Amino acid sequence: MPEIKQTLGVLVWGGTPPYALSVNFGDDSGTNPTLISLSGPGYKKIQFSYAVPNTYKIKFKLTDQTSQTAVVQTAIQVNGETEPSSAATALKNFTNQLFGGKPWYESPVPFYLLAIAITLGFWGGDIFDRKYGAGTRKTRRHARA
Repeated sequence: MPEIKQTLGVLVWGGTPPYALSVNFGDDSGTNPTLISLSGPGYKKIQFSYAVPNTYKIKFKLTDQTSQTAVVQTAIQVNGETEPSSAATALKNFTNQLFGGKPWYESPVPFYLLAIAITLGFWGGDIFDRKYGAGTRKTRRHARA
């Protein structure tokens, strides 16, 4: 879920301590990777959170004292919904008032169907008038004997 603190564990071993761990959380927020210094092998917990639901690629780069590096990448799927903006809340309140507190698709006669029916009625009437209207009728003349 967005805005919920998550914990990710990293197990570090091998090489020559101390270690420098660089973590890029892949959120494209323009921030630099998180740098963590580790004095020796072991398990390190890292807390983080994301603001928006999405799939994020997390990249770890571990460097030891002799500049040997190890790179690992994983992905995290963040599900859920973010809090609606004030504009979205205002639109929802407006549509609730417009349709009597019901969603637009539960109204007895949705307005969009009414708009489509009126448009088709005008088009149909125009086509009917062109084909059978007063301007296209031929007058009948009766021959007198």
